Amino acid sequence: MEALSNADIRTEISKLPSDTGVPTRFSPTPFDFCLVEVDEWPDLFKRLVRETTERETEEFRAADNAGTLRRMIGGGGFTINRDGRDEQVASAIGLSAEWSRVRSAQFATNLSVADITDRARNWVGRPDVAIGMFIAENLDSYLSPTERDGLPNRDFPNRLAKFQDQLSLALNAATPLISIDTNVFSRVHPNSTMTQSMATLNVEPLPVSGEARDVAETVLAPYANRHATKALADFFDDGTTSAETVLIVSQLAGAVHPSAVMSLTQPINSAWQQTKVSSATINGFWQFRRARILPEAVPVSPGVLQSMIKGWFLGRAFGLIDNPTSSDGFSIGSPRGTKKIPLAATAVRTSR
Repeated sequence: MEALSNADIRTEISKLPSDTGVPTRFSPTPFDFCLVEVDEWPDLFKRLVRETTERETEEFRAADNAGTLRRMIGGGGFTINRDGRDEQVASAIGLSAEWSRVRSAQFATNLSVADITDRARNWVGRPDVAIGMFIAENLDSYLSPTERDGLPNRDFPNRLAKFQDQLSLALNAATPLISIDTNVFSRVHPNSTMTQSMATLNVEPLPVSGEARDVAETVLAPYANRHATKALADFFDDGTTSAETVLIVSQLAGAVHPSAVMSLTQPINSAWQQTKVSSATINGFWQFRRARILPEAVPVSPGVLQSMIKGWFLGRAFGLIDNPTSSDGFSIGSPRGTKKIPLAATAVRTSR
């Protein structure tokens, strides 16, 4: 038997859902669009537990659902069907050796956290009870007009409407986070084929059929029409998968010059329209927007700039670069000769 300290017990209990709702670490991200909203999870869990415990045999029934749950998971001893065979889950305390004249009775305990977790998994995983059927559902069966037992799905219209709404939201959220100015793009990239489709949409094949597929085709049709290389049927699978989730990703179809990205240029353009009315506001517009003014900027990559700085110090150390002057600049010597380079700072400052 595994002994747990009070601190360990509190840690294990803190991982369990409570009446305050779903713990934050179990909540979906803002980019997860669930067919069952997170605030509905606690009530759904309670309903599934109630429907499951109400069908237990008299041996395990208690005065309330919580008591039945404690007897099943805490005590064990119930039967599950595994691979077509009935199998009894180990009890919390069981007889491992019977009493005899030469030996006392021996008991085995299965009370560790791992034992209780295994019994809980076995209890919720039974395919013939409410909670087990819900866990075994995939996207296609959840959106089916009939339940697994063949009865009509009374919640089918609501599920179908929710699927349509969430699929639309997911597609909108998957669009690239930048906006392209098509007029500027056509001037900067006159030969690009991206004018037909700025973004490519990648959707894992949707494992849905029947009315759910009709709804999905209606939502996806505008996206398919904008992708010449992708047919509407490519967004669906052949019915052989049992996925519960679908990943939707979109990205720009190719490289885009920053000047065509409205997300970059629009804020600058709006600010420029407000400040270009006078020279005073123009000077304020450019203040702190550059580390250096444009003629003094060095448009090279960080690696090249580091090499230039390193070369300057080495050249000065070995006498290959003389002392710069404001009038003549400086000279760089090499086996091929000496090259004079004027200082641009003086010219820049006088031209401002």
